Amino acid sequence: MFFVHIYGAVKKIQPITETLEIGFWMILFVLNILFYPSTSITL
Repeated sequence: MFFVHIYGAVKKIQPITETLEIGFWMILFVLNILFYPSTSITL
């Protein structure tokens, strides 16, 4: 769906809220990567 939203934004055939949603999901993706708990083995 990411590429569908990018395509719609480039062609300007979707509402502005859908275009802003792209940035919102990208921010959430980056935050998820930054704060994802690391896997460590504890004995």
